[in-house]
Amino acid sequence: MKPIRLGKNLTRDIKRGHPWVYKKALDPKSLPKQSGWYQLADQKGKPLAYGLFDKGSELAFRVFSVGLPKDPVQLMRQRISRAFELRAHLETSQSTSGYRWVHGEGDLLPGLVVDRFAETAVVQFDGQTLHHVWDLDAITDCLLQVDSKLQRVVFKPQSGKGEAKVVHGTGEHLSEFLEHGMKWTADVIHGQKTGFFLDQRENRQIVKSLSHQWRVLNLFCYTGGFSVAAGVGGASQVVSVDISKPAIEAAKQHWQMNDLDLKKHEAHALNVFDYLEQSRGAQFDLVVVDPPAFASSRAAVEKAAVSYEKVFSEAAKKVRPGGLMAFSSCSRPVDFQIFTEIVTASLSKARRVGQVLSISGQPMDHPYPQACQELRYLKFFLLKLD
Repeated sequence: MKPIRLGKNLTRDIKRGHPWVYKKALDPKSLPKQSGWYQLADQKGKPLAYGLFDKGSELAFRVFSVGLPKDPVQLMRQRISRAFELRAHLETSQSTSGYRWVHGEGDLLPGLVVDRFAETAVVQFDGQTLHHVWDLDAITDCLLQVDSKLQRVVFKPQSGKGEAKVVHGTGEHLSEFLEHGMKWTADVIHGQKTGFFLDQRENRQIVKSLSHQWRVLNLFCYTGGFSVAAGVGGASQVVSVDISKPAIEAAKQHWQMNDLDLKKHEAHALNVFDYLEQSRGAQFDLVVVDPPAFASSRAAVEKAAVSYEKVFSEAAKKVRPGGLMAFSSCSRPVDFQIFTEIVTASLSKARRVGQVLSISGQPMDHPYPQACQELRYLKFFLLKLD
């Protein structure tokens, strides 16, 4: 099989650990007709790397290894095992059984995502056609070999690309798990992504630590992650808002599962802007705004910035003088610099002045290659507003 050739000199970047090659950087004459595993050669035709070619994506080649591995399947097994060992302390020292087991390129397994919810593992592939390239059976076998407690493996395609299916074991669509001792469920069949947004785990801890005797507003709450964290932290009142009725019902269930006072939680299945309009005059000690990804590509960043500014500026008006606001974004194309500019513009629009208390992102179970800052996707800014 002929190798794919670089059309641009990216040899140094690849050897430094950058795992991505866009289609425009490849020699078009060398591109195969089908997605699959291929060798990558430099501009002179010298073998450079081995990885996955994704025919349907502008992000066309993902590096699995520099050079050609002797046994790709064995290397995959080693990396899945190492990824498991890297997270082992979460369960033993942090009472956490829900975490990202494999985070794609961050664990040198490009395009492969595995989230673990106690005895259930959910497999998902990032990319247009990578579900046809990775060997799901081999991955499943490896997961079961590495984790003897695993009872079920679910394959969950990306949104709009098919139905979830159980590939090993049986069970309900809800999987119960712990996060820092708090009780949760993940809908591994019907829920968004793999069933739960695990990447906000440590940011939920921040909210929990600040919420004692505070009124907290959680916008775009989904299944109530920040809401329950605030409740466990001793909030006097928590208001959860999300347009999805099933998500709101799940938020209520999570509140009850953690033995929290039902009188201290309001949950509204409403459009966030409708709630902000209807609740004029209401003030909170802490407002958390964690909207869905408004930008899926670089071309969408400018439009996304407008959407972020609109919701952030309106939400900022709900923060009492001296109160706190958490701004968050999971949009990969919106980097930290752009997001900083969005937050600044939003506060200016709301006529508020912010004092930065902390800036954080994804937790350690969502690693990324140092050479690929593009994979540092999660932003969480905590500010005091005067």
